[in-house]
Amino acid sequence: MQLLFRTSSYFIVLFVVLLSKQVQAQDLGSYVQIAPMQDWVSPVAAFDIENYQEGGDNQNVKYRVIDYQINSIDPADVATYYMREYELLTSNGVQDNSRIEISYDPVFESIHLHEVVVWREGKVLDKLESSNIRIIQQEQDLESLIYNGDETISILLSDIRRGDVVRYSFTRFGSNPIFDQNREYTISTQFGSYVGRYFVRLLSDENAPFHVRRFHSESEITETVSDGVIEYVLDIIDAPLYRYEDGTPTWRETRGRIVFSDFKNWSDVIEWVIPMYERVAVSSPEIKAIAKQLTEEHGTKEDSRAELIGAALQWVQEEVRYFGVELGQNSHQPSLPTETLARRYGDCKDKTVLLISILNELGIEAEPALVDTDMWLLADDDPNRLHAFDHVIVHVKHDGQSHWIDGTGDVQQGKLGEFSESDYGKALIVKEGEDSLTEMNEIDKADVLKVAKEITIHSSFDGSASMKVITDREGELAEYIRVQISNEGLKRQQEYYDDFYRDYFPSLVSSEPLQFDEEAGNKSTVVESYEIGGFWDPSSSGSNYRWLYADDIYSKLDSPEDAYVRKFPYQIDHPVNIVETIVLDVPWTLKNKTSKKSEKNEYFEIERSITSSKKDGQISVKVAYKSLAFEVPADKMKSFAESIERAKDIAAIYVKEGGVQVVDTEMGDKLTTLLRKYGLWIYIVMICAFLYAFLEWVFEPVFNKNIPQGVFYPVSKIKFFVLMVCTIGIYGAYWFYKNFRYLKSEGAKVIPILRALFNVIFYYSLFQFVIEKTEGERKKGLSAIWLGFMAIAYLIATVASSATEVSWFIAVPGVLICILLLFPILKKINKENGVDSAAYRHNSRWRIRHYVLLIPLLLGAVMLYASESNFTPVEKLLAGDDLRDFQRRYIADIMSLQDGEEIEYFYSDDTFDYRLDGNGYTNDTLFSYWQNDDGSIAFKRKARSELLAVDVSVGEDIFESSTITLTFSDQSTMIWNGPAEVDAHKKFVEPLRQQIQLR
Repeated sequence: MQLLFRTSSYFIVLFVVLLSKQVQAQDLGSYVQIAPMQDWVSPVAAFDIENYQEGGDNQNVKYRVIDYQINSIDPADVATYYMREYELLTSNGVQDNSRIEISYDPVFESIHLHEVVVWREGKVLDKLESSNIRIIQQEQDLESLIYNGDETISILLSDIRRGDVVRYSFTRFGSNPIFDQNREYTISTQFGSYVGRYFVRLLSDENAPFHVRRFHSESEITETVSDGVIEYVLDIIDAPLYRYEDGTPTWRETRGRIVFSDFKNWSDVIEWVIPMYERVAVSSPEIKAIAKQLTEEHGTKEDSRAELIGAALQWVQEEVRYFGVELGQNSHQPSLPTETLARRYGDCKDKTVLLISILNELGIEAEPALVDTDMWLLADDDPNRLHAFDHVIVHVKHDGQSHWIDGTGDVQQGKLGEFSESDYGKALIVKEGEDSLTEMNEIDKADVLKVAKEITIHSSFDGSASMKVITDREGELAEYIRVQISNEGLKRQQEYYDDFYRDYFPSLVSSEPLQFDEEAGNKSTVVESYEIGGFWDPSSSGSNYRWLYADDIYSKLDSPEDAYVRKFPYQIDHPVNIVETIVLDVPWTLKNKTSKKSEKNEYFEIERSITSSKKDGQISVKVAYKSLAFEVPADKMKSFAESIERAKDIAAIYVKEGGVQVVDTEMGDKLTTLLRKYGLWIYIVMICAFLYAFLEWVFEPVFNKNIPQGVFYPVSKIKFFVLMVCTIGIYGAYWFYKNFRYLKSEGAKVIPILRALFNVIFYYSLFQFVIEKTEGERKKGLSAIWLGFMAIAYLIATVASSATEVSWFIAVPGVLICILLLFPILKKINKENGVDSAAYRHNSRWRIRHYVLLIPLLLGAVMLYASESNFTPVEKLLAGDDLRDFQRRYIADIMSLQDGEEIEYFYSDDTFDYRLDGNGYTNDTLFSYWQNDDGSIAFKRKARSELLAVDVSVGEDIFESSTITLTFSDQSTMIWNGPAEVDAHKKFVEPLRQQIQLR
């Protein structure tokens, strides 16, 4: 009862308000009035929570109700009622939704404003009186050179606050007479934002029911008939959301729609359209004069038809500029050719009719073809008929082949077959007897783009170089560059190219003016010439290097950021055929060498070949790319994205003084994938191998009672060297142990195990013992000073090879130095025993345990190399410069980092694969990504400027990661795993804490 009273009271207040506003009608012009809604409208009650469900994920605004009603009982007098009720949740919501705009065409439409009210704290506030209402003639399509005469009612609401609920409604009267009382209404059943209730009501004469076609929608439609009127109602509560994914082909979108139409099939559309074009596609003296001029220039023979078609198209494109005046019926009705010629401008309809008239005068049959430039017609079940098209072109047949030419295109040259043609997937040819869509051009070959860069490095010392770029284009690509140069001139085009290459080479300057040449067959050539003051990368220090890219190919190698979780197909640029070559003339000596690498799948293929010639002093790189499909299915996106990463490395060349290298993502990815897949088993094998070797060594004396004993521990240098290298010096401790054990057996007061563990301290004493035993006290041997220097060197080399904070690139040389410093002792021991002694032969023999040990040791070396060379950058803090190029690119792609963002620090908590888990920050962004249970990659990124606090929870030991909690200004958080080492995690978070303190 209270609800009924509240709703009734509201309508009484609203009625009084509307009556009081009718006096203002003259202030808004003759096409806009303030008036109450008509009796046929059955409005949804205002501000009634029963109308919708509380829900949705809108952050700024919540759309409570959308009410859409159409009265088309009389097709000649259509009225459309529209109401929107929404709640403003934030200040941004107020900012974006406190102005109401209603567009209409004054040629055939008028507007009745019913209400603009606000519900605030239980009160209805009228906003028609206090709001600023203006009529604006604002052309939305002028940028597309279309003037449609639309006007806009702009209502600027006053005193709007957060928490207000705004409601406005109006009725639009009239419909475009060009539709000849044919009706078609498209109703969306899914939205990009939450809508609590979507109420749709259509009225039609009982004898003129609509044809209803659905598109990915199962929404219930209620049909009732009363007093000769059929009523269709959709009442959707909590309307389903539609999440659009960037890059989805239009013909694969599945946003729910229902179409109510008078048109049953395409034949109905043809029947409606044909009279428009038949009335105007007629000859005239002006048309005859144009046709005569063209035949005089190109002849009248049958083999001249292709030239005549091309010439007619070029004449229309060149002599009649594109501009559309689409007022009223002119939105669909083309003008007479004589009118278009007199104005020398027209839209797609006008230029199509003019071109058809000229072709018909030349004896060439042609028809209009209706198309949709967004290619919706490729959807198998697109429901639109009357409103299915947004463009019209010309269909003409030549030698049995369909051709699709566009009079609104930029000026094209050549005969039919040489210039590019339109392809929007499907078209409806406006011709008697047509009853279905026609497939347009089948893609048989792409326009070819060839880019050749010739780079001469004059001096390795200062990096001075010159570069010449020759770009050959065919077909549409040649037309595009011709138009660019025609519109802006060669000088401006050269500035574009200069700016592009100057990002690579800051010292680059043009050495010659840009050259542009055209050839027969719709081909063009552009030649650029540059001088480069410094070819080498300015950030290089201690070595000269430069990354070069097959730029045009590289720009095509793209995958979406949501590749691993994508639900819809992804559209790729097709057809594309690009060949890029880079020839480097270098001042250093080369080796004759050839290498090839390729990547191919269902969607593209790319191949690179590199040849270096000692004789010519040149490095030649050729990269060829060809697209193979228009789209990638969602379930193939993961493999496609991985393939794209490998392709990027094929298109990237690393030039270093003395040679050329390529970044090998494949090697890094294969190694990482191998370790991720078999890393645990490698550890198990290593443990088992060490256990077996230990047991065999322990029990060897049990099964062999007669192990020969020598003076100290003789062993061959080869075995000693191999085991020292494979164990990274650990074998040396065992060797020390055996030698000191011999000394203990001779009565020396030593503890072998301790001296072996601390062999770095007892190097000097062992050497002294060996000298005394092998040379005797009467011989001086090595002087104490030199022996002391060797002991110090051994100490330094051992520390260098075993310190955890140093790179293995230092550790390995340290081990080699240790071996060299131990060889003099080993040599004296072996000499004392003799190579024919039983002890030497026994100790030098390779046993099963040695071979068993070598396998895990080699595997461990691979894992160590992968870690220390950052092929697998896991479980250690890395600066951005420590990451390899393909790794930085992977992180940048998956996190959608912007150009210019440089990774400052990165840490991956995964045991083997940085691609599955990682976090870090750039100069602008904080990011984190991880693998979900279903194998997909989830991610989160925030601006560094939003960071409020950084909290660190340090792991209890070196095996447990620290936890870093980032808190942002919107109170959201981001959790990072960080390095366990205290110094490393401090280094990780200190720049972020300093950033907060400096605010």
